[in-house]
Amino acid sequence: MRSRSNPRTLALEIGIVAAIALYYIGGNILFEGERGPAIDNARDLIALQAKIGLNVEPQIQHFFQTYDWSLNVFVFFYAGPHFVLTYGFLIWTYWFRFPAYAYVRNAFLLYTASAFTFQWVFPVAPPRMVPELGLADLVTDTLPINGETPWIKALVNDVAALPSVHTGWALLVAVCAIRLTSNRWRWLWLAYPAMIMASILATANHFVWDIIAALAWLGATELAHAALSRWWPHTFHVPTPRPLPVPEPMAEAVEAHA
Repeated sequence: MRSRSNPRTLALEIGIVAAIALYYIGGNILFEGERGPAIDNARDLIALQAKIGLNVEPQIQHFFQTYDWSLNVFVFFYAGPHFVLTYGFLIWTYWFRFPAYAYVRNAFLLYTASAFTFQWVFPVAPPRMVPELGLADLVTDTLPINGETPWIKALVNDVAALPSVHTGWALLVAVCAIRLTSNRWRWLWLAYPAMIMASILATANHFVWDIIAALAWLGATELAHAALSRWWPHTFHVPTPRPLPVPEPMAEAVEAHA
């Protein structure tokens, strides 16, 4: 039986996480996206957004530029919690909610691997790379180490705006955290994806459509997740959170009423 403290289990899970990282790096090397076609795809996306009134990225950044402190917060959220909270949540689930860990891990793997694959096939530049939008590259301008740093640039895909992996990861963390806890404050986890969405728009790293695509992508991968559970039900089970304890006076009142 699998146990969180079993060395083989731990080594296997570390290997799975390492494999998805190598898949990402290897894919970026083999399928390096060219900025020209990616910017053309971004312009097509802008035209699509214009038809439905969604070209609001410049207004969003210009609004927050009047509050310099907010831009620093958004840069921090874009570059910091995206990785720390995601991997931290996986570690927390492994150690404290181990029966649900396989489900959570598989949800992340399905979304991440499929999104990366699509981004290599159909590269889309972020808004900051489209010259006519006139948007600032806040992350590069603020952080000493960023996507333009040579050793990072060699490993990452900078024309991978669609769908937004930031959005998908943040929503997965929030939804899984809510499902796996019973604290009455657990719904505050929804503030995390809200901040991530605001940060990727304010820093001009994603279009509104990238967020919409991420929501649809997440729904599709969850349907695939449900289908896979028919073949491996024991690895896809998520325990329902324990009900909140009822205060003693309230419990007595309920019994008396009954």
